[in-house]
Amino acid sequence: MSSYCFIKSKLNGNVIDIEQDSTQSGALLDAFPKKTTGGDNQQWEFISDPAGSGYYFIKSKLSGNVIDIQESSTLPGALLDAFHQKTTGNNNQLWRFVQDPAGSGYCFIQSKLSGNVIDIVGQSKNPGVGLDAFPIKTTGNDNQLWEAVGGAFPSPASLPPSLSWANLGTGPEPATTSSGSTTCNYNVSLTIQQDGTSHFWGNYTNRAASEPIVPHSPNQSFGVSIVVHDLSGKGYSFSVGGNVPSAPQAGCTYQWDTTRKVQAIADNWNSIATRVQATYAYHNDTSFADFLSEILKAVESAITTTTTLISDVETAI
Repeated sequence: MSSYCFIKSKLNGNVIDIEQDSTQSGALLDAFPKKTTGGDNQQWEFISDPAGSGYYFIKSKLSGNVIDIQESSTLPGALLDAFHQKTTGNNNQLWRFVQDPAGSGYCFIQSKLSGNVIDIVGQSKNPGVGLDAFPIKTTGNDNQLWEAVGGAFPSPASLPPSLSWANLGTGPEPATTSSGSTTCNYNVSLTIQQDGTSHFWGNYTNRAASEPIVPHSPNQSFGVSIVVHDLSGKGYSFSVGGNVPSAPQAGCTYQWDTTRKVQAIADNWNSIATRVQATYAYHNDTSFADFLSEILKAVESAITTTTTLISDVETAI
């Protein structure tokens, strides 16, 4: 027999609710006061992923639909809905339960797709406010913490032995993006392992080959950074920078491929692998300036969407 429960917010005691009791696939979710009768749209059960990932579907008593990130978006603030359960391509419907490291007894509910967590939009206490998937916050996070009422969350999933972020940036040619005063192309990847082994690689091109050549176009200094975050709000930056001429001249593409054992990653693996979050950014300028300043600007940009402070970022590579 199925066991259903309410999922209650630490912020205001409201519960995860399907708007207007809709049984339609794609109905939006909100945080709403707990009902005493007719509350099937507020009751949920946890269904283990049959693929053995250790994550769970969160299934509605009302419709049998499951909590889903709309359009499989990995962007912060992607809205949540109740959608029919998928058998493939379902990482946006799979969740795990992460204990609050502050010891409140509540849990984050974290997506397998993005590492983002179920969040009440804008930290609002008003009834009917929507739910989204948002990066874990290290402070002011009551709107991201939940408890099961009338049941219990499943045990936390085992931590992964490695984490990867692949093909960040603009992607391969001919994709381009603007920064500074011209266009460029970059592609960045990172894999980190439990023992601290870290592989950081990619390439940067000043004016991608698909772009028209501007005579006497100046060199550019650039910095690229991926910052990996842990639950305490600390960051570990993997960065590179250089100075390159305009395409299609020789040397217009800067490539790097670095593997190194980083003790700070090994020492903080549990916290890093629980948060499962990295942010990335780059900065470039038409100048011969020290590229270290471009790296610093990239690091600062990479942490703007998190609670990480620049003083809490440690250089890993």
